[in-house]
Amino acid sequence: MKQLIGASCATIIVFVLSCNKTFTSHDPGQPPSNQILLRAAQDYVTDSLLPLSKPQSISSVPRKSSAKRPVWSHAEIFPLAQGPAVLVPLSYSQKFYVHSPLDPSNIYDLDSLSRLLIYRDTQGHFHAQTLTIVPDSSYHQRKTFQGIILAEDWNGHRIAEF
Repeated sequence: MKQLIGASCATIIVFVLSCNKTFTSHDPGQPPSNQILLRAAQDYVTDSLLPLSKPQSISSVPRKSSAKRPVWSHAEIFPLAQGPAVLVPLSYSQKFYVHSPLDPSNIYDLDSLSRLLIYRDTQGHFHAQTLTIVPDSSYHQRKTFQGIILAEDWNGHRIAEF
């Protein structure tokens, strides 16, 4: 099941980075079911993820040691095999600029590389993963994503790498 979700995560990130047609939380034409899903995802994050938030203060990795928050006004809905998922950009409390070892000549704002994926399993329980992309040097020429996707839990523990 985690591999299926992982493959879906990779597909979603590639879709987000290479396509412009999505439903966002501020889209007035969005179906009511999407609004209900977004609200339920927000409640899950507020009630279940944020209270457990423990940034790794001893870590030298900014995305693990800095507080972050979802930017709900830019949340997007995407289909997964078991149902729709919510993808929300993340904003870190401090601005961090990073470069990819696969593309050392470009510098990226960490906020532009990070998303929170929220989905339900087949029993209807919510799960979440933070996704951070690490683009390669072809990212700017092609405008399609190639590189690595890091999937972690909310506190920065690695789940998978694609």
